[in-house]
Amino acid sequence: MTTIINFYQFKDSLTAHQDRSEVNAVAPLISFSIGHSAIFLMGTLTREDEPTPIKLESGDVMILSGDSRRNFHGVPRILENTCPLE
Repeated sequence: MTTIINFYQFKDSLTAHQDRSEVNAVAPLISFSIGHSAIFLMGTLTREDEPTPIKLESGDVMILSGDSRRNFHGVPRILENTCPLE
């Protein structure tokens, strides 16, 4: 199993990409959101299709598995002042 932790600051972003470097390409990609909210873009297998924006908040979990595992995805924006107080 491989674990990747991404830490984003307010001006950071992650451009649309496909995960192709993992040894086990069929294992699900599991994302845990902690802290400020972010906009997550979920695309398809091609860059030609417009991605769907999803607001991820602290405590949210997203799982990409099956066909969605190879879809383009990215984080274009972190939303300031959205971190829960508790």
